[in-house]
Amino acid sequence: MLVESVFMKTTEAETSSDPESRGPKRPTRPTGWIGRIRCLFCLPITIYIGVGVMLFAIQVDLIFPGAKRQGDPSTLVKARPDEKIVTLTTAHDDRVVALFAPAQTADGKPHPNAAACPSLIYFYGNAMCLSEAVDQVEHFRRLGVNVLTPDYVGYGMSGGKASEAGCQATADAVLAHLKGRKDVDPTKIIAAGWSLGGAVALDLASRGKVAGVISFCTFTSMAEMARRNLPLLPASLLLRHRFDNESKIAKVTCPILIGHGRRDTLIPHSMSDRLAEAARAPVMRFTVEEAGHNDFFATGGDQVLDAMRTFIAPYVRTE
Repeated sequence: MLVESVFMKTTEAETSSDPESRGPKRPTRPTGWIGRIRCLFCLPITIYIGVGVMLFAIQVDLIFPGAKRQGDPSTLVKARPDEKIVTLTTAHDDRVVALFAPAQTADGKPHPNAAACPSLIYFYGNAMCLSEAVDQVEHFRRLGVNVLTPDYVGYGMSGGKASEAGCQATADAVLAHLKGRKDVDPTKIIAAGWSLGGAVALDLASRGKVAGVISFCTFTSMAEMARRNLPLLPASLLLRHRFDNESKIAKVTCPILIGHGRRDTLIPHSMSDRLAEAARAPVMRFTVEEAGHNDFFATGGDQVLDAMRTFIAPYVRTE
């Protein structure tokens, strides 16, 4: 066969002992050095891209660490006699479980006119669940406000998967529930949140759906948080959950309360400065000088509650 004869001729030429019959040799040493240089150049790029891909894949775990406990028995909440667990559904058919606690007086007794009191939607931090926010709920309701606190989509007793869109859908669902209750004044609803929860509250307020908003220890944007902690990576290209609070607070038209710990090293106090500067609505501010991030409420204590009481007072007086 022709193919076979050609192959045989080629093999014969390659195995000939005559150096001239082999033709000129290819230089090997420069190729080796070039290969090494190429490897040295490509290896860091490969590692860089690999780290970026990995972070893109696991960003839900980094941004929403509390979601890992979804469905865990430790996240179950049992309502007190005067409280109620409510189960809601988001626009995307995800289940949202929330705790409703009616307003109390300062000494913990049922408020005689709770239906006329302001109502507070409280959003907790990203590493928490509703079960870890019940103590804050008890403190807040003694300010004379009804309190509704949900587990985000993807968290605790709620269904679905954690995401920025899931947080927004959670906020919309609980707001719609509050506005539909007969024991709540729909014109006196305030959104409040700590850390990531502040971002959820600001988003809700930026869409003009509440009468006031409270932001504690909240960051300017998730992109800036990523740049702060991972300065060498293109955070803006990797993030799917952006929480751009600095842009959103500029759209808020209702009164704003901003609080922060001076010693916060996780979300620096300067981020609250920038949020306040970006706001166009009236802003009330306070700083807990000795507080960091996770100890904001424990260290702030009465200072935090007094600031909230002052901020809420106009809504209490409005009939």
